[in-house]
Amino acid sequence: MKQTSAPARNMIFVCHANPEENEFARWITLQLANEGYPVWCDQTKLLGGEKFWEDIEDAIKNRTVKFLFVLSRAANEKRGTLDELDCAIGVEKKHSELTDFIIPLKMDDLSYDDVFIRIRRLNHIDFRSSWAAGLAKVLEKLAKDQVPKNPNFNPEAVATWWRSQIDFSAEQGLIEKPDEHLSNWFLITGLPENLHRHSVSRSQIGKIDFDAPSFLHPAVNDTELSFLSFAKAEHFAKQLPAHHYIDKTIQVSIESIRERTAPRGYPGLLTQILRLAWERMMERTTLHTYEMSSRSKCFYFRQNTVKDDRLFFEGVDSKRAYRDVVGYATKLGRKRHWHYGISVKPTLHPQFQFVVKGNVLFSDNGTTIWDNKDKLAKARRNQCKNWWNDEWRDRMLAVMTYLGDEAGNITIPVGPGINLIVHRWPTAFVSPISYLDPQDFVKEDLDDYAFEEEEFDDSEEIEPTVLEEAEG
Repeated sequence: MKQTSAPARNMIFVCHANPEENEFARWITLQLANEGYPVWCDQTKLLGGEKFWEDIEDAIKNRTVKFLFVLSRAANEKRGTLDELDCAIGVEKKHSELTDFIIPLKMDDLSYDDVFIRIRRLNHIDFRSSWAAGLAKVLEKLAKDQVPKNPNFNPEAVATWWRSQIDFSAEQGLIEKPDEHLSNWFLITGLPENLHRHSVSRSQIGKIDFDAPSFLHPAVNDTELSFLSFAKAEHFAKQLPAHHYIDKTIQVSIESIRERTAPRGYPGLLTQILRLAWERMMERTTLHTYEMSSRSKCFYFRQNTVKDDRLFFEGVDSKRAYRDVVGYATKLGRKRHWHYGISVKPTLHPQFQFVVKGNVLFSDNGTTIWDNKDKLAKARRNQCKNWWNDEWRDRMLAVMTYLGDEAGNITIPVGPGINLIVHRWPTAFVSPISYLDPQDFVKEDLDDYAFEEEEFDDSEEIEPTVLEEAEG
């Protein structure tokens, strides 16, 4: 009698909680397929032409070479995922040749003690801080274990799958009409034509030693013997250390810095001056300062900084609106205060501007910000996961209105009688097409990844964050 050969064990199975981890399961399945790995989950099914997953138990027992378990609070409790996991544990126990058959992918803050006991000791791959970093580790593991690839799984197969999905069509919700969107770029106007480069000497023997950033007017050292500022030489007469004086001043045109024909390093020095000017201006307001891990400064509202912890402003529809800048949430019987604040990054291209970033900080008493940055980040993700773009946009517009005068201008001194002007309204961009707001047909949680605290590099150029449709 002819014997039937056993099916090849050559597929990666993605087990996850449905619907809680559907988005992630779909994402990692398509990423693995794009790399050439034969992979299946219930969110993609026929990807790569595979149709044999009618019997999940049989597929795990006979066709699966790696079992990726999306470890989350939901998956750790659901009967369906635990049944599939139990089947995979049985396979691993029976087939000793399947090294590291089960690979948990940790997705949330599920504690070690709460993890399903039968996989508690397995090494997991952490996806909590970055999906991309987690994927890199998965690919490294698959390559190390020599998991075979399949030519049917490739970028074209992934593209074909996307084109076949009506629910995920790139054209879904698009409207053929121009649409204006606000960015987080705020144009700087009123710049003087030149910076002053002041060379310093001593009237007595000794080392020339001065710290330009400590001067009253925004300034930065460009060498040990000179500094740059918009302010003139006479404005520093009483600010230099004893026996120091400015013996020579030359002008450096702003246009040469813009066109990058000025000495190397001057664009970065100019952005430092602009940052100092902004911070000095903000320190004279009622806002408070929080130094982020990048050493850039976030200026935030404490409780009762403004009446009712609320700012009024003219919204995108030209109507009077308001947003709270301090609030609280109760977690496990304890009150946790949140505080909205902004930080800026000056950039010179494509225009002289301040790029404004929103941040949310936390305190227990409405005043003292937590000093644990990991705790802050976790609370921010939790508090802001339901903040849609309009909430971020409106709080940014409210703060810029609060900082401005009746004409909507924010005045930033850079020297006696020398000011920069920033308008409260940001740069807008026009798209040739529009879209249906996702809030009109589905209300999904949005992460605040675009507004997480980030490192600021004065030499780095930045893309605008498009915050929301500019109505009216």
